[in-house]
Amino acid sequence: PFLMADIDPTNASFSSYFPDVSRPDGYDPVEVRSWLQRFIGYAVENKTTAVIDLGGGDTSLRSLLAEMPSLLADVEASGLAVVTYYMCGPQPDDLAPLLTLASHGFHPKAKALIFNEGVGDAGVSRQQAFSEILVHPVVHKETENGTIILWMPRLFAAAVVENSRAGFGQARDGEASRPINMFDRARVKGWLASMSQRFSGVASWMP
Repeated sequence: PFLMADIDPTNASFSSYFPDVSRPDGYDPVEVRSWLQRFIGYAVENKTTAVIDLGGGDTSLRSLLAEMPSLLADVEASGLAVVTYYMCGPQPDDLAPLLTLASHGFHPKAKALIFNEGVGDAGVSRQQAFSEILVHPVVHKETENGTIILWMPRLFAAAVVENSRAGFGQARDGEASRPINMFDRARVKGWLASMSQRFSGVASWMP
């Protein structure tokens, strides 16, 4: 069993797709920061795996790190491992969350940059679409320090799945509340297989 939290104020993805996701009652930054501190504290005290969706514009973790520079070391000293995924599109601005947390000394041992091919222009190779960000000094520095780069394949039925508010397994198996035709189900099936293959090396990073 594991906990899930969603503190993304602009896109509550976890809450939309998964049941029993914890969320703060409001969006006041001070309250969200206090809520996040309690959530992390509970996970540490109970040695419980927790998955937290911070969102690209999050300030709560940054604020906690500013007050407690040893937060990462303290969590790791408790026996828990901290894993961080940074979702990136082809724009250098997408590296801002990584840069912000790194500037506060947040350097988990397990860290990955996930380049989402789905936000690149259709018909353009991923090397072309992400050409600017791949040569960015931050990306070079991160990879030299052990950060893993992962490529999330494009899902051509993404809009259909999102509109159905179904899990990807449900969409693949035709169990969504809204009908999904056989072609889009096949697209989801192929995408899930590709995801499994590309992320096999970090399968142990997630519950």
